[in-house]
Amino acid sequence: MKILFFTTNIKNGGSERYLSALDKFLSATNETKIFYFGENSELFSFKSPIEKLDVKTGDAFLAETNRRLKIRNCVKSEDPDLIISLGESANVDLAFSIMSLNKKLILTEQSKKEDEKSGSFKTMAYKKADFLTVLNRAEFDKFDFMKENRKIIYSPFDLPSADFSKKEKIILSVGRLEKIKGYENYIKALSMISNSIKDGWEIVLCGSGSLEPRLRDLALSLGVSVSFLGFRNDISYYYSKASIVALPSLKETLPNSLIESIYFDCARFATPTDGAKELINSGKDGVLSTDFTPKAMKDALEALMTSEAARLKYAYESRKLKEKFSIEIFNKSWLEVINRAVNAK
Repeated sequence: MKILFFTTNIKNGGSERYLSALDKFLSATNETKIFYFGENSELFSFKSPIEKLDVKTGDAFLAETNRRLKIRNCVKSEDPDLIISLGESANVDLAFSIMSLNKKLILTEQSKKEDEKSGSFKTMAYKKADFLTVLNRAEFDKFDFMKENRKIIYSPFDLPSADFSKKEKIILSVGRLEKIKGYENYIKALSMISNSIKDGWEIVLCGSGSLEPRLRDLALSLGVSVSFLGFRNDISYYYSKASIVALPSLKETLPNSLIESIYFDCARFATPTDGAKELINSGKDGVLSTDFTPKAMKDALEALMTSEAARLKYAYESRKLKEKFSIEIFNKSWLEVINRAVNAK
């Protein structure tokens, strides 16, 4: 079978990890190729050949028309048996671009964006697909119009486990330093925790982004000591040492850090995004703040920082989640989805 993958950008996130795993699986027995429209950070390796479509990005009418015409011509030229699109922007473009071409199309809903498409327009596009995969229950319920042609498929992970003996008093956050990740409120929350509780703890942020200068200034002005380490290729080292992993995001679909941390015996704290609620049973295998305010985050963080017993309990219980993210389940689920999409009338 000839399969084409389409995505907007290839950067350093959950969507790229997902594509890498899917490409590795399907390229072994199929003819596959990856097309992208925007940036390629070249941080992920792929088995399939990769090609950039020279199109204009954005929502302006001329840009959309140019992009969709080139996508359509690409699909006609490649003549695939199946198209798999990853991410909202690519999904909408693909759905409208291949109208009347009689091509099988699977859409995958990926990371949350600050500028999501309007509901009716997106619904119209998604209804044109043969199947939709999502990353959490909230997304599954939102796309009820897809009826039986939708399925939750988690990103796969296969990481070595750590042990408690290596843990230090480190609170680790991993993510892009952008507004949607909620780091401003996180730093404000840390500033509200008394020095007697913070004493001995190190706050570490691994990631880069446009807000870094602003976040550094905020931490300095509030008297919060934060180690900004930038993007790290050796992130496993920091997971293995951290006692707590914190995710203060405003929106998440299925955050990598809350999955990666279960392989390294980290106690998990997060704000109540859809993705975090999918991954944390608060009070059992981690802690969710009651809302997104600095005060709510402060209360949840304090509970973890002051109780080693709670940290050990949450880390131990979260180990039981590993099976949900196995490569075997991921591959089996995708075979089922492809068979249903290809055989759909």
